Amino acid sequence: MDEDDDNHNSTNNNNKNDDDINSTSGMKTSLQHLSGIALIDTTCKPEVIWYFDEMELPEDLKERFRVLFQTREKWTLDEIRPYVQ
Repeated sequence: MDEDDDNHNSTNNNNKNDDDINSTSGMKTSLQHLSGIALIDTTCKPEVIWYFDEMELPEDLKERFRVLFQTREKWTLDEIRPYVQ
């Protein structure tokens, strides 16, 4: 690779950063968008997000709570709210 190639590559890399991805598309993302369809475990590294859809839980409240607390021992109000509304 010659010097011109190095300059071209460094120019391309300097023009792009992680913020450009969201700002150019006009879309904003947030973990809150996953409320009711995924659970987030921030206690492990790396953090883990897994599919856990409210619509797939039992309709019977006793059974629903059993499944919820079998899945996760402790919940915050914000975490459990979409699953019990």
